[in-house]
This record gives sequence, structure tokens and C-alpha cells, in this order.
Amino acid sequence: MSSTAIIHEKKIISGQYMEVDIFPIKTSSITAARKKGRAKATHLTSPKQREINSRRAKRYLTNIARKNFDPGDYFLTLTFSDKNLPATFEAAEQESNKFLRRLRNAEKKHGLNLKYIRVLEGEPSGTTGAVRLHIHLLLSAGLSKTEMEDLWRRPKRKGKKVGEMIGYVDVQQIGYKYTSPESLSDDDPAALYIYLSKSFGEIFDELDEVFAEPAKGTHIRKRWSASHNIERPEETVDDGKYEPADFYDIIYAKKYSTPKFLNDNYPGWAVLKADDIQVYEDEDTGYKSLHLRLHRRR
Repeated sequence: MSSTAIIHEKKIISGQYMEVDIFPIKTSSITAARKKGRAKATHLTSPKQREINSRRAKRYLTNIARKNFDPGDYFLTLTFSDKNLPATFEAAEQESNKFLRRLRNAEKKHGLNLKYIRVLEGEPSGTTGAVRLHIHLLLSAGLSKTEMEDLWRRPKRKGKKVGEMIGYVDVQQIGYKYTSPESLSDDDPAALYIYLSKSFGEIFDELDEVFAEPAKGTHIRKRWSASHNIERPEETVDDGKYEPADFYDIIYAKKYSTPKFLNDNYPGWAVLKADDIQVYEDEDTGYKSLHLRLHRRR
């Protein structure tokens, strides 16, 4: 590794989760003021585009989802029936805006403040020009499953008691799921979060696909948006924590996989799965980088 590089550490803390990226940066590509600078905390910056077309957009959405949603909140998927397929992607977005407006108004009656992340995913359907689309929503808890399903309707027509359903609604409630709940002590607050519907991890496995950029060569589009009350995770950058020689040793001696490395550098955090630790190599520079996904110890 070149002596003209410094080691850059970026940490993003999202509630009970933290992502860490550690990688070399050539000192010629950064300002002198940043060289060996002290750690600085800011808030994670939102991507300028609302299209999901990069790994950065996916990671941003994952982090704000982890920051803002907890067990008891909801993951919804809304679909359109064949007769209600929107003519354009924008028309589908407008229909979902109406649903969110109905949802927000219903929650206000209960003194609640709706928080959400929305992802629209669709592609042209055959030769009709209609859009075959799904709407994915992460929602703060408030209304019941039945109440939310009942809002995915057209306005009722004269002489009808209710409006026509626009499509299908799948509602999943987020919860913790333990393989041995009997092992929890009665005074453990986590005992309140025994299986609700799907565990946080299972929901985020699904969101991993929802937030992923469309495969190349397809016509699928994905567009995201979020409510204004979404909180952004804290981002900390440190260019002085690791020396290049130490980082080289960590990578090539695989010290990153040892308990000592985590305990010394990230006390109170743990790795849950083997793929929570990833080593990447830059094709242009040959520099290696380390990516960690950590969970706060209980």
C-alpha cells in the first residue's frame, strides 16, 4: 500500500445497527485540512436522485429504515388488479399518494404522525402501455391491518356502501423472533417482542431485494420517497484511526474476523453472520477495503 495513502473510516449508526467502511484514500485526492483529521459526526446525506440506481441508494434506504422503524411497525405491499393497472409510472405514483393521504388523515384522528418509506417498482406491461407495478411501504405502527387494507379502495360510488378495491394488500408486522423464547428471563424487555409476524431480520432480507437496483437489461424502474419526519442516521468520518501498516496487517492477516479486533475497535458491537464482514478490492488501484455490518450487543 502506498505511503501516500491514509486510511479512511466511515461509520453509519442506525439505531441498533452500524455499518463501517474502512478503506485507503490517496492523500493527493483530499484537502490538506482533512489529512489525519479528527473524527467528525454529521448526518447521512440523501442521494440527489429518487431513482434506485446505485448501491449507494440501496445502502441509504437500508440505513434510514433501520434508524426509523422498530418491531410493531408494518411492511406493506400494494398491488393493482388488471382492470386498475395505471397507464404510466407517474399515474401509479399519484394513486399511492392518495393512499398515503387517506392513511395520514386516518392516523391524525388518533393523534398519530405517519412515518413512511415508499418504493415504487414496475415495468411496462405488454403492448398496452399500462404499468405492472407494486408499491412497497415501511410504515410506523398506528392503524390495524384491516383498517389499512380498507384504505386501498376507490371512492365509493352512489348507492354503494364501499368503494372498489384497487388491488391486493399484503400487510406484515415487524417483530423479533427467537428460536428459544423460554430462555428469556421474565424481566427482559425483549420478551415483549417474541414473534409478531416476521422478524426484523426476515423483513430486511425482503427489503434487501426491494432496495436493490434493477438488473441491467430490464425495463424495471424503482423510485423511492419518504415522509418529511424521517430521521437520518448519524455518520462519523475518521481519517486518523488506522495507520496504513496496521490496516494492511488487519486485511492480510485476516484480523478483522477475530473477536479482539471487534472488541478493541468497536466495543459494544457484534457481528451476527459471516457475510456481515466483507473485503473488497478496487479494480483500478488494487487497494482493499473492509465493510462491516454490526449489531449493538444487548
